Amino acid sequence: PQSSDDLVNQFKFLYPSYKVIESTELIKKFQPFYVRTTDGDLNLKPIVRNPGERESYLVKPYEGQAQFFYQHILSPVQTGKSLNEILQIKDKYKAYMTLLIFLSNPKAQLEFIRSIDISLAEQISSEGNGAKIDHVVKRAKELFKENKKVLIWSNFTQNINTLQKELEILGSQFIDGSVPIEI
Repeated sequence: PQSSDDLVNQFKFLYPSYKVIESTELIKKFQPFYVRTTDGDLNLKPIVRNPGERESYLVKPYEGQAQFFYQHILSPVQTGKSLNEILQIKDKYKAYMTLLIFLSNPKAQLEFIRSIDISLAEQISSEGNGAKIDHVVKRAKELFKENKKVLIWSNFTQNINTLQKELEILGSQFIDGSVPIEI
């Protein structure tokens, strides 16, 4: 969440019996549970944003995804091609968002990947849902076994749909942007 306002609907979902009027009230009531921290607060090393360094990932991508990224996205960018040209998308924002989707959930981009490299598309398809999604699923299942509530936030409905399929055995509930603000 970027602010306490972002938490209101999540808390309504997790604690339906508690009536939240405004976000400041929410923070006062849940102060022991809500702490906004930064990487610096946790003494974490800054993430190196040099795409040429494979070790900069928090969750290392699977081989097919990494190979596609380096061969078919990063390499052309380094030779002067724009992301728009590479992804064949006119709008810069949409091209950037498409790249972000690929980085978190490569299977969501399989049709595009197949149009460029069939063998890498097949490899990516066989590797699972992507390292980030698989890691989130694994961690959610661990927390569920500990009887803890889990709230997963994603900007991408494809990710939510994938997570819903992977976690439905746990009886999980899902909401997404298509749900009215009032829960």
